[in-house]
Amino acid sequence: MAYELEGALLEVCTCNILCPCWVGEDPDSVPCQSIMAWHIDKGTIDGVDVSGLTLAGLMDIPGNVLNGNWRAMVYVDDKSTPQQEEALLNVWTGKLGGPVADLVKLIGEVVGVERVPITFDLDGVAGTVKIGDVAEAEIVAYKGATGKESALYDTVFSTIPGSPAYVPRSYPLGRAAISQRMGGRSPGDMYGEPMWMRVDNRKLFAALLVALIGFAWASLWVWGQSPYGRYLDHTQLTEVTGEDATLLVFFVGAWTVMVFAMMLPTSLPLINMFHVMTRGRPDHLSLVVLLIVGYLGIWMAFGVAVHLADVALHAVVEQNTWLEANSWVIGAGIL
Repeated sequence: MAYELEGALLEVCTCNILCPCWVGEDPDSVPCQSIMAWHIDKGTIDGVDVSGLTLAGLMDIPGNVLNGNWRAMVYVDDKSTPQQEEALLNVWTGKLGGPVADLVKLIGEVVGVERVPITFDLDGVAGTVKIGDVAEAEIVAYKGATGKESALYDTVFSTIPGSPAYVPRSYPLGRAAISQRMGGRSPGDMYGEPMWMRVDNRKLFAALLVALIGFAWASLWVWGQSPYGRYLDHTQLTEVTGEDATLLVFFVGAWTVMVFAMMLPTSLPLINMFHVMTRGRPDHLSLVVLLIVGYLGIWMAFGVAVHLADVALHAVVEQNTWLEANSWVIGAGIL
């Protein structure tokens, strides 16, 4: 037996009243954003005791829940040991098969995995879940005429046949079907590597950008100390002789490195905002790369235009003694 777990699932999403996912219908709006948190009351995974731990995920669901291709950010309980964390991820990546593997097949991409404090409080069929400083929700069950909590049984989204899914009000993400009691055993069959093992890690992306910016600053310093440092200085650049095309190439190269070092850091909030706005699109990565390339390209084109304008202005001044004697007029005109 690969794993045997008993516990509860709390799920909230941005749909209205009753979450359509539980009956296989489309969400009220696309993408549907959901919190899912699995708390293990007692259980073992490959002999590792994981009782009392919680694993949670923030999901972007692009359409009908059964069509899959979810995007997920996964959070592991920070109370877990490295061995327990590995065991939890082995289950929730589908490596150990069973009903959980059927569920995680719906996930198309994981954008990251982090350890955070997770609070999971369940009082009957009502409760709260808090995932670090990232998200939290409060759940209050709907009740029928007899005062008994409303529940769904044998829905298309239930992973354990016969387990009830209680229908509550949830805050602040909207209303959803939530708190499916779970308890089951894995048959130990293997489903292979799921799609969601393709990880697009935001921390790695940020680290690469920071490294690129640091490399640009280091390159500027080395360039400034070299015989070619004059290409970084505007006043010395006007005195450089040689072919215009060669001079332009050196200038554009120096300008581009300076843009990486000075302008790219200020654009990080813009890049992050664009990332959030487009993360539900299948061409998300291509769009982010296009944004960065376009941003740098516009600044490069601006540098070329400024350089050519500066060359033309110097040519005019050299032919006009009055402008050369009254250079303040040029500055005033630009302002």
